[in-house]
Amino acid sequence: MVHQEADTAVETNEEDDVPVGPSDEEESVFLGEEASNHAVSAPPVTDEAEPIGDLPPLEELIKRIPQETLKTMDELFRAKFVHVKRVSAKDLRKR
Repeated sequence: MVHQEADTAVETNEEDDVPVGPSDEEESVFLGEEASNHAVSAPPVTDEAEPIGDLPPLEELIKRIPQETLKTMDELFRAKFVHVKRVSAKDLRKR
């Protein structure tokens, strides 16, 4: 059974009159759009020497992160920053 609502067709299960999920094609289009809307890029890793000096305070680093990114991280992961740690460039994964 198909219901026509506001220029969209919604397929339903005839027995229960419950909407059936999106087709594989519709889902892949949606996921492709979703991924392109939330693209995140990191600065390129250089082979420069390790910076010397103290690390900035955690609060200062958090201010550098866009609010939309912080909001998304909180919604998806309930992520909270707890400390600042220097990571060696050799420990980062190369692409």
